[in-house]
Amino acid sequence: MSDFREKVIEHIAINAVSTRKLYVYSHPGVPKDIGFVKIGETDQKSVYERVRQDHLTNEVEFEILGEYLGVDANNNIVSDKDIHAILRQMGYNPRKKSDSDRSGEWFEIEFEKADRLIKDRLNLTGSYEYLRREKGTYK
Repeated sequence: MSDFREKVIEHIAINAVSTRKLYVYSHPGVPKDIGFVKIGETDQKSVYERVRQDHLTNEVEFEILGEYLGVDANNNIVSDKDIHAILRQMGYNPRKKSDSDRSGEWFEIEFEKADRLIKDRLNLTGSYEYLRREKGTYK
């Protein structure tokens, strides 16, 4: 089997198995949330619907800033917990929204920095090149 054909089959298999998406959103109209973004994941088809579910009991405006397929260039699944761990290693500590919040998914970081970090991890570029097995990029 050709190398190209194997890569296509592997790509199709990974996408058929994993619908995991990572996402980043903010609350632009909430003063105490300015400068914070939430980094989460879902296996649902729609990130919008998943984020909307978080807001059924309140009417807080949200803005989805980024959406990514949770599979890296080596076809390994990347979770929101992986991204959270990287952020903590970089000195970004999660802020809990309330005493009952166990998620720790809110980070004080500019979206552009979070976006670059997530894309670097998914593309295995920058600080993550050492993980790369073969060439590929996340669009």
